[in-house]
Amino acid sequence: MDCWTSPNIYSFLGITIHFIDQDWNLKEILVDFVNLSGSHSGKNICTTFEQIAREFGVLRKVNIILYIIIILYYIIILLYYYIILLYYIIILLLFNLMIFFNRYLL
Repeated sequence: MDCWTSPNIYSFLGITIHFIDQDWNLKEILVDFVNLSGSHSGKNICTTFEQIAREFGVLRKVNIILYIIIILYYIIILLYYYIILLYYIIILLLFNLMIFFNRYLL
């Protein structure tokens, strides 16, 4: 994404994507080139970018990917805590077995 003002005081916003194809070739595509009304402020650029992303249906896809990442993150955290809980349960069981053997078998 790049913004600039022409010599005749017109502001533009260009959005490009860059990716590597299946043959490992770097590809560049101009997604959109629009007249940027207003200043080059972050809010104005973000609003214009969001409108363009909505037109191309990118935001919906990004939201789905973000939801999947968030869900996987919480699953990993839950698994981590279950593993820790299991670890402590095993330690408690071993400790109780050790006490049992010391009291009743020795």
